[in-house]
Amino acid sequence: MSNNERANQWQNHINQWQESGLSGVKFCKQSELDLAQFHYWKNKHCAQQVKVPKAPKRSVGFASVVVSDSPQAVEGIRFTLPNGCAIEGISKNNVSLIGAILAQL
Repeated sequence: MSNNERANQWQNHINQWQESGLSGVKFCKQSELDLAQFHYWKNKHCAQQVKVPKAPKRSVGFASVVVSDSPQAVEGIRFTLPNGCAIEGISKNNVSLIGAILAQL
């Protein structure tokens, strides 16, 4: 029996088990299947069905920062991320803090 045929056979067993509503042990006893093989193929089947979405690639590059001592600046820090999140009050006194915050993102 080829690997593909074996995989298809166990796929059918797993599908029958899921439809039966029985425990794995009872299904294997009724179907005269090896329990260890059943668990192996069940785990393999479940791993193929559950596809973990890949995390989006983060762009790597530099961001330009403009430091100003504007009288309009309020106490604290301010910068805005593309998602709308903002930090207020950037000044030359806290630029290193901004760098530390950005390094954590």
